[in-house]
Amino acid sequence: MSFKKSGSSNIKSFVSEEEAQDINEKRQQEWERVRQPDDPLECPDVEPRSLFEQLQEQKEKTQQEHDEKYDIKKMFRGIDNDEAVFLEFASKQQAEIDGRRFAVTAEVKEFRNEVSKLQTVASPATSVTEEKKKPNVSLGKKKSQVELLAGCIKTKRK
Repeated sequence: MSFKKSGSSNIKSFVSEEEAQDINEKRQQEWERVRQPDDPLECPDVEPRSLFEQLQEQKEKTQQEHDEKYDIKKMFRGIDNDEAVFLEFASKQQAEIDGRRFAVTAEVKEFRNEVSKLQTVASPATSVTEEKKKPNVSLGKKKSQVELLAGCIKTKRK
């Protein structure tokens, strides 16, 4: 079974098997009349599709081949053993460096805490002594001011 184009329109119509055999026989007879001695005995098959359909199919095939060739999934490859060993070594080194850094920062924090504790213990004693000294200084100023004022004031003499 095949389809043939009907009349002037591009619509394909149904062709029965008998009609297809008749068409093939006519084509074979025409081929035998035109055939050269070096040509094949049987008539080459005629493509029933239009040129546009043939070119469209060819274009789709090439597009599929291109898509398969440049498929993103195929662009990446897995890690081989040498790379895996190197990456494992690098991650261990980074972990050691991070561990050392953490230990150093912990020691620095501990040291600062100890220093601040010592300063808070020592600072109340010094602040008490400073507070005691300040009132004495202010009393001394009052006495000196009283003395100065007493020296300035003159009393009446009788």
